[in-house]
Amino acid sequence: MKKIMILMLVFLLAVPMFAAAENDRETLDLNFEDTNEGYWAQEYIERMKAKGVFQGYEDGTFRPNDPVTRIQTIVTAVRLLGLEEEAKAQDLSKPVFFKDATEYFKNPGNLWAKGYVLVALEQGLFDASEDRLSPNQPAKRVWVSSILVRALGLEEEARAAITVAPSFVDANQIPAGSVGYVNIAEEYGIITGNPDGRFSPNTNITRSQMAAVLDRTYDGLLDEQGVTFVRGTLVSHNAEEKSLTIEHVNGEQVITYADGLYVLYKGRLIQPSQLQAGDELSLYVLNDQVVEAEILDSNVTEQVVSQDIQEFEIEAKYANDGELEIEYKIRKGHIKAELKEELDDSERKVKGEQALKEIQAYVDQWGLTSSMSQDEIVTRIRESLSTESELIKLEIEIKFSDGTKVKYKDKERDEKKHKDREKDKHSEYDSYQGVLELKVEIETHDKDEHEWEYKHEKNGKVKAGVESKVYKGKKEKLKSKEAQAAIEAYLDSMQLTDSMTEDELVEAILQAAGINFENVKEIDVKVQFDSGVKLEVEKKNKKVVEEDNDDDDEEEVEVVEEKFVIA
Repeated sequence: MKKIMILMLVFLLAVPMFAAAENDRETLDLNFEDTNEGYWAQEYIERMKAKGVFQGYEDGTFRPNDPVTRIQTIVTAVRLLGLEEEAKAQDLSKPVFFKDATEYFKNPGNLWAKGYVLVALEQGLFDASEDRLSPNQPAKRVWVSSILVRALGLEEEARAAITVAPSFVDANQIPAGSVGYVNIAEEYGIITGNPDGRFSPNTNITRSQMAAVLDRTYDGLLDEQGVTFVRGTLVSHNAEEKSLTIEHVNGEQVITYADGLYVLYKGRLIQPSQLQAGDELSLYVLNDQVVEAEILDSNVTEQVVSQDIQEFEIEAKYANDGELEIEYKIRKGHIKAELKEELDDSERKVKGEQALKEIQAYVDQWGLTSSMSQDEIVTRIRESLSTESELIKLEIEIKFSDGTKVKYKDKERDEKKHKDREKDKHSEYDSYQGVLELKVEIETHDKDEHEWEYKHEKNGKVKAGVESKVYKGKKEKLKSKEAQAAIEAYLDSMQLTDSMTEDELVEAILQAAGINFENVKEIDVKVQFDSGVKLEVEKKNKKVVEEDNDDDDEEEVEVVEEKFVIA
């Protein structure tokens, strides 16, 4: 079953009592008796308590150093996915086919957890080879890694990484079938190694460590759902309408939030009512609503390398096997800056202040803004990374402070050899106008939907389908020869080539479909050419209201989210 990712994790607790005021702001009292201020994991524990993911004991303690059991891991993972109500609504007469499940759930005191296990099974959180639940056994780091990687929906990535040797000194202790999950858990920052370079796969994970791991996994869930970031100065807060007016580099923007939003302030949580005009805010926005918010301290704002950029990741690889990785993020009141270079069998890794200085130099050279086209952004970055050795791989992901995102990836290759190799591979297939495969999905702001699917198969046959659905109107479907004829007529008019930019590709398709780009809510295009080049484009238009200085009616302007992939 397809995983149900969170759209927003509504906080489950009643409004907590307030702690002492800090700088005239009342923070929420989320402390436990044994995790008071100064405890290393206090921030993680409080956030997981506020979200109703992790809870304490009746005596008011959290017991941070106790090991987490496997059943507790399953319960917290289901809560993190926002599926607790679904777990509580499960039919507890359903069987669970672990060898030890019947005996465990025979105890009425354990029955409450059965619904969580059923949901975890439905969501595919368990390994298919597991035949025992072992609910009361301590959860090992390697097992928790696999559960949370599956919760993020990254099982395919884990399978692809199963042959990559982990960088840990105790990599030989990681079970062969878990290597991919450990690699992805490390890549996404869910569970990383110890300072001594060990992963310690068979070490029990404690409750405090689990709170930190769950907090990082929650960030990953938001990323997988397509969270955007808006950073700027708070102009006003309308508590009745639950809206925030933010001023950023592109003017003012009004964003709403749902019940249950808390704001991170100096490592503690406060109610939105404690916000003050002039606060520098970083907002996590999902489905046009704020799901996370934080007030940035002055020491953070002073280190920001660009008012336009919230975070970015750049990966580059050169023909001489040199590599460059740059990462910059503003998350949870902290700035993460890291730069890694590999050249001539030497490696240089820089973090913190030195990395910020070097990243600042790159950002100043790029001069990027969210109003630039993706082609211009990629060109500027590519030119800045040019060396005597050819740049053969480039991956870019940028999230601007006004919510715009840019994602670009080209697959590592020697251009001519790659094309020749791919052309040979596809030579046994027919093509039409140089196109082997085409898939188009268009959704308009009028709620119309259009889908084209066209593929040349090895046996010389063509698989084709066309479907158009007009909002509250008739759905039209073409199959087989009719669909093939329709799409090949489109291809005749579009004249697609493997050298097109994403804008040219989208423009050609929309012209053939008779749709104005201004009316497009979302368009996804995948096209495979017989040259071996594959182009993928995703574009989204969403409307935001920008202040009109002429006191006329409000003007709607487009913010375009783009993704362009050459594989």
